[in-house]
Amino acid sequence: GSYTNMTPGLLTNVRLLERTGASIQDFTTSDATPSIFGFYKFKTVNVGTTTITTFDDGYPGQEITIIFTDGNTTISEGNNIKLSAAFTSSTDDTMSLIYDGTNWYETSRSVN
Repeated sequence: GSYTNMTPGLLTNVRLLERTGASIQDFTTSDATPSIFGFYKFKTVNVGTTTITTFDDGYPGQEITIIFTDGNTTISEGNNIKLSAAFTSSTDDTMSLIYDGTNWYETSRSVN
């Protein structure tokens, strides 16, 4: 969003974004471009063979953590994902990323 009025106590034309609930959103890893708008924690379900190269519908500043409930999910650099290296998960691994409005950048990964 943008700030058009900086009078103390008054902001106009501001879009406020917040985390959605405490629940963990599922996404199917057979989708190469899962939609993640509004969520911040995900778990993988129904592992497929499709490599994820794009996350769809993010907003600037959004941070996500993916909990891999099944192994062999691959996330690699592609359309809007920037990683230190491609990642193929095993069960209970995690990966965290942040969105700058154009790309998702890996902030951490944990092989558990």
